[in-house]
Amino acid sequence: MKAFLLGILVLLCLGVGLRAEVGVGGKWKNSLKPKGEGAETLTLASNGRTDYVILLSGSPSTQEQKAADDLGGWLKSMTGVEFSVVKESAGVRPSGKVISIGRTVFSAVNQIDSSRLGNEGYAIGVKGKNLFLMGGKTRGPINAVYALLEEDLDCRWYARGTSTIPHVKTLKFRPVSRRFVPVLGIRDPFYWDAFESTWALRNRTNARENADIPEEYGGNLNFAGFSHHTFALLVPSSIYFKDHPEYFSENNGKRNPHQLCITNPDVLRITIARVKELLKENPHAELIAVSPNYGPPSGCECPDCQKITDAEGSKSGPLLMFVNSVADAIAKDFPDVKVATTAYEQTLMPRKTIKPRPNVVIDLCTDSHAWPEPFLAIPETKKFQAAMKGWAAIGAKIHIWDYTVNFASFLAPMPNMQIVTEDIRFFLKYNAKGISLQGGYLCAGTADGIMKSWVWAKQLWDPSLDTRSLIRDFTYGYFGAAGEPMMEYQDMLWNIWEKEHRGLLKTPAGGCRYAMDLPVYTKHFLMKSEALFERAKGLAKDDETMQRVELAELPVMYVDLSQNYRTLTKTGKLEQPERFRNMLDRFEKVTRRERVIEQGEGVPQIWEWIALLRRVSGANPDEMRQFSASVGNASANAIRMPGRWKFCNDKDNVGVNNQWFASAFDDSAWKGCRTDMDTGWDTQGFDNTTPMYGWYRAKLTLPESVNGKHLYMFFGAVDEDAYVYVNGTLVMDHSCKSMGMTPDKIWNAPFMLDATSAFKRGQENVIAVRVYNGSRMGGIWRPVYVVSADAEMDLSKLQAVVAQGQ
Repeated sequence: MKAFLLGILVLLCLGVGLRAEVGVGGKWKNSLKPKGEGAETLTLASNGRTDYVILLSGSPSTQEQKAADDLGGWLKSMTGVEFSVVKESAGVRPSGKVISIGRTVFSAVNQIDSSRLGNEGYAIGVKGKNLFLMGGKTRGPINAVYALLEEDLDCRWYARGTSTIPHVKTLKFRPVSRRFVPVLGIRDPFYWDAFESTWALRNRTNARENADIPEEYGGNLNFAGFSHHTFALLVPSSIYFKDHPEYFSENNGKRNPHQLCITNPDVLRITIARVKELLKENPHAELIAVSPNYGPPSGCECPDCQKITDAEGSKSGPLLMFVNSVADAIAKDFPDVKVATTAYEQTLMPRKTIKPRPNVVIDLCTDSHAWPEPFLAIPETKKFQAAMKGWAAIGAKIHIWDYTVNFASFLAPMPNMQIVTEDIRFFLKYNAKGISLQGGYLCAGTADGIMKSWVWAKQLWDPSLDTRSLIRDFTYGYFGAAGEPMMEYQDMLWNIWEKEHRGLLKTPAGGCRYAMDLPVYTKHFLMKSEALFERAKGLAKDDETMQRVELAELPVMYVDLSQNYRTLTKTGKLEQPERFRNMLDRFEKVTRRERVIEQGEGVPQIWEWIALLRRVSGANPDEMRQFSASVGNASANAIRMPGRWKFCNDKDNVGVNNQWFASAFDDSAWKGCRTDMDTGWDTQGFDNTTPMYGWYRAKLTLPESVNGKHLYMFFGAVDEDAYVYVNGTLVMDHSCKSMGMTPDKIWNAPFMLDATSAFKRGQENVIAVRVYNGSRMGGIWRPVYVVSADAEMDLSKLQAVVAQGQ
């Protein structure tokens, strides 16, 4: 009983739980199998016993100890046999067969070469019946163990919290002697699915953040502070801008707090002091970022900064001069630390004469990436190619920040496996020393996020590995008995890219923020995908496999639901309402179970999107909904106004002069436009030329229930400027100018107005809203409410009321 409990404890410590036992599909092949001639066959265990011990030096490092413990635990999981871990002692040599880990006396006596392995490299050697696992000075020994387990012994850790381990009575194999040192220091599949330290350790990634490996296991290439966009951390505007505006960037003759004036000597002095302070606080850091804040304006245009920009032909000129000065200042005290800065948008290109110091790293961002083609093959990426080659030509150490997902819809299928492989190889050709592949990083649920994290982890470690073989390895290994239809689905995505990347896929509108009406998402694609997932679910032999298939199906359902929603916005009806609602029920069940929260960057969360689909698919757009709510001790009665308003574009901006806001104005020729569908006039057949004005009108007689002392209107969101009239009177100016907001802030900001004196109780009221749209969507795009209460209410209270009525 003790032995049984100890075995369970070891498995739990290693992360093997109920999720570990999903079987490998019959067509599974080891895509990581080492190349080369195998040595003599070693039998590590047979019939419940082993002749081997795992040998450590007398004073092993914490990494070597971890490597030995993990190897022993996984070998026991495979065979049921306990492998003893022993340490060398003075004058005593091991008897019997040995798996030696690290720099043991035994490995030295056997003349096993452990040199030139760097920090993370490993070597596997064989002499007689003895096996030697050597490693570099940080994570090398652990990498050696997991290389053996994955490459030679068919073990897998595809997803965080899971293990796929073969169970055998006799464990024998022919090990291939080899050594490997990874070229890349940063190997970062920047997906939520890779943000777990145990997964990262086993899959040999080295992430810049979110998957920290404990220092006792070798650690990461750590940053002191944030890994990018750090000017605000180094010289905070909240501290310095009021008294020293000259510390900050000048644009169009005015100082603004968004960026720094990097030719100001005080800014350099403050930055150096702060960098040294951060490095003392983070003694294990190998990198510190000194880079501009995110977003425009991108650089200072004061005379001193502009002079360097003009001389060097790039805004990266003054930036690199500044970063070089910081690097020089810390070189003596922190010789192992490198200063990282971004080459991004206006700082993408290298300068004419200034070269980065040896302790400077350039974070090169692929902001010009046209994702349907590899960087080396398409005109749209000539700018990036020129930048990459230019930096490499001057000897810059380059870290790549690449973009590999639809940032508006993480769940959208993105057939880009071929592209990323070629891009990784292109990056390496031109001196990349680190690569981060930014994808769905906010939560679980990204389309193929688990597979992409695993496949790209392997290719960042060894870029020569074949993409197709890795996908097959993952698909048959992770989905087990359901692997065949899941592989057919992957084949379909692969073939879509092969067939369409020069046509339908090429630079879709929105770049890497494309809509679900992308031409490749055809009805045929959706129907075939649905049939494949139904087959996979029918083949699933256990709950775990079923859950894996259901999670993988979310992207297809997401496209299907999105396309039906788009049809609804255009036609006002669903083609198959029952099918739509059943699919939405399944979609919600799986997203809640798997904790899929985010759709993408800057878009409503999944639960909000599901609520929207439920609302619009079941609601009569001409119906007013009444409800009661309470906020603290205050109660309120509210109505959600009908979703369909009268609408007319105002290209020539004549609406004010022609009094389109007046109660008596005849709007009978205007068409209906939905205001409750999380989309504006752009998707409903109206002209979306920008910039342009548009007008909405609605008539409303307040029900008797809405009779409180105070009357408020609540707008969920209007893109962009909104001017609200009630019964011919302007009662609210919610514009960028009046609110002191920028278009990127105002477009989705809820707002309220006090309409107590403007509304007529018991009579018809005419509400008109004039909207100015400078770009993209345009219009009222979230529901409008009228709230009555006896007590005064602010915006937060109104939001609480509205939430209860959704």
